Amino acid sequence: MKEDLLHYLWKFKNFETRHLQTTQGEGIQILNAGQHNTDAGPDFLNAQIQIGETKWAGSVELHIKSSDWEKHKHTPDKAYKNVVLHVVYEDDLKSDIAPIIPTLELKNYIHHDSLLRYKSLSENQNWIPCEELIEPVSSLKKILWVERMAVERLEEKAKTLSQKLNECGEDWNELFHRLLFRNFGFNTNSQPFEILAERIPYSIILKNINHLLQTEALLFGGGGLLDADFKGDYPNQLKKEYAYQAKKFNLQFHHPILWKFMRTRPVNFPSIRISQLAGLVSKHQSLFSQILEVENATDIKKLFKTEASEYWNNHYRFDEEAKETSIKNLGENSIQNIAVNTVVSTLYTYGFVKDNQIYKEKALALLESLKPEQNNITKKWAGLGFENSNAQQSQGLLNLKKRYCDNKKCLSCSLGVEVLGRQFSWGFTPC
Repeated sequence: MKEDLLHYLWKFKNFETRHLQTTQGEGIQILNAGQHNTDAGPDFLNAQIQIGETKWAGSVELHIKSSDWEKHKHTPDKAYKNVVLHVVYEDDLKSDIAPIIPTLELKNYIHHDSLLRYKSLSENQNWIPCEELIEPVSSLKKILWVERMAVERLEEKAKTLSQKLNECGEDWNELFHRLLFRNFGFNTNSQPFEILAERIPYSIILKNINHLLQTEALLFGGGGLLDADFKGDYPNQLKKEYAYQAKKFNLQFHHPILWKFMRTRPVNFPSIRISQLAGLVSKHQSLFSQILEVENATDIKKLFKTEASEYWNNHYRFDEEAKETSIKNLGENSIQNIAVNTVVSTLYTYGFVKDNQIYKEKALALLESLKPEQNNITKKWAGLGFENSNAQQSQGLLNLKKRYCDNKKCLSCSLGVEVLGRQFSWGFTPC
């Protein structure tokens, strides 16, 4: 028995509720199981319980064993003074003396075959615990739960980004600057790009706005990619410009950034991405202000249209000429990635911090208008009958897999609760 299962049983009253008695033999009627409390304090609040002839209104606390009450030091805790019923799986005290708080032992009111089925579900090694049981759940219920998962994912991101905003001195431009740079790393180089953003903050970029060469020099130099003897004019020009900018802004970096070129397609090399990023930030005085105004995917595509400098048309690294020539545009999939992970996240965080529902709804509408992510996880969900027709759904599916299925949190999942509801067969035979 796990405590989360005990919470599930009590919340949905999935046990025999007739003939309930306290450990002292008084009859119990559950008039209202209460509101599940996921914060500190008793497990269920505002419950209504009749014990004997008396109706009580207050909190309910659940434990696996009755001795856990003292083990968790609830007696001196004022938060537990309003508890009217202590619900336990097993009363391990078995005392003739009446407990301070009436106690209900659930063990004998639960059909134990059902517990074995729950154990089987929670311990199997399927891709998701309910993989073989999810099909009968209605499409509507799946869609609604996945949408909720997308909102939950954004809420978690907003909490994290609001903390980063504090680190940025409440400067939204700097926060967006760091988030955008990290996103330009596209997983492989996300951390190096984040370091680069901290080394070359938005305030320095702003002082070089509309000057592409200076911006490229700052980013390549800040990333430690100009610390070499070059043959070509372009890298030497950048090196000279960076030396000037470094002195001007007192930029001193003691540790080189470890960029990853191995196992990366040449078009995704850090050198190409840095040049594309320089082209983007050098022509917008405040990208953050502009994303507050975007309305749809087309607006984002226009805003983030950028390409690497002409030098990179036939280079992937400094002084190494490529065989083919091509303009290194920021691709549609990359812009899509930025839209989901940078633009939508920032919009939602802005609404979260400002307590402005308009920006939250705008972020969700934008997410819904974007194409879905296609990867192994979303494809597997599709094979199980889940829709994945927009980015909101794909974000929800990713969150569902990572936070719920991978952690076997079936009892906190609406779909898991329905599956378990079908699987459980509750019964009670009075002793």
